[in-house]
Amino acid sequence: MQSAKRFVSYRITSSEKASQWYEGLLRVIESLSEMPKRCSLAREDRYFSQEIRQLLYGKGRNSYRILFTIIENNEAATVRILHIRHAAQQTIGEG
Repeated sequence: MQSAKRFVSYRITSSEKASQWYEGLLRVIESLSEMPKRCSLAREDRYFSQEIRQLLYGKGRNSYRILFTIIENNEAATVRILHIRHAAQQTIGEG
């Protein structure tokens, strides 16, 4: 996640705006603690044996896909963030 923050800091000239973006990203990720299955399957899902879901963050050209998986166990489910990618980036597994 720090690499995502550095990338956005590079693209956004204001460090204040970059910090706001990053704080918003953290809030969106925290929202996965409730009903993570509300998020759709990611395009990458077909390339992996475990279910890959995505949560979108941002709007338009500034949209990012948060790729994650849900690990089910007896006590509670755990969400594992796999990757944060710009929405325009190529699908993982293609190419």
